[in-house]
Order: sequence, then structure tokens, then C-alpha cells
Amino acid sequence: MTFEPTEWRIRSTPLRPRAVLAEGDSARALIQNLEKRSDEDLARLRGVRAVPGLPLALLLVGESEDLPWADGVIYLGRDEAAPSLLVPALLEPALPIALLERALLTRFANLAVPLAIMPGSRSRLFPAGGARPLLRRNLESMA
Repeated sequence: MTFEPTEWRIRSTPLRPRAVLAEGDSARALIQNLEKRSDEDLARLRGVRAVPGLPLALLLVGESEDLPWADGVIYLGRDEAAPSLLVPALLEPALPIALLERALLTRFANLAVPLAIMPGSRSRLFPAGGARPLLRRNLESMA
């Protein structure tokens, strides 16, 4: 899902990462990283892939220490003022985040919360509430 962009600025105190979002080559690198992990490590993560037919995008949700790394990924966290959103850990919207949350929850009431936001020229939303346990047999189909 896309929505009109809002301005983002550097956050004075980064949020604790709760999710990682990757697109394109970064998503493929993230999947390769995950393939090297044990089944126990994978079980601590939940994932959701963007709708098939769109460019590859992958959202993984978990504890900070369990989140994988790859070049070009965006780490997301939760701001106490907008608990239904996962937003870039290093950025905050220029408008009050609670207002952004209210607007998105109204416009996209059919999506499972929390909603993960990827800012850009056309900001994208990912229904993190739809994330499912990450299983090794599903990694190949994600790429």
C-alpha cells in the first residue's frame, strides 16, 4: 500500500529496532543471511513479503538482537506516541507521529497492525500484524 509522503527528519534519540525492512537486492541479501541461520534462530523471527508481482520487499519482526543485517536495510522501531506503527528507527515524521498514526489507521483500517512504514517518494506500508513465523522452507520462495 502506498500513501502520500510526509517529511522525515533525523530522530534525536533512535528507537530500539523491532523490525527490519528490505527491498530488492537488500532483501535478497537478507534472505541469504537468513539461510545461514539455525532453525532455532529463524523461529525467533516473523516475516511478511510484499504482494507477489511487486518488487521484492521483505519485513522481519523480532527482538533487536535477533534481527539480521544486510546493506541497504531499514531498521524500524516503535514510538510510544504511536504504538500501532513501526517507523524508521533513525527518523521521525515532521508532523506529530500520533496524528500520522491516526490518519493511517483510518485510511487503511483493513490492514493488520502494526503498520510498518517505508518512507520515500511514495511511502509504503506493510501490515506487520500479518507477519508469520519464519520457516526455512519458505525462504526459497521469498527470493
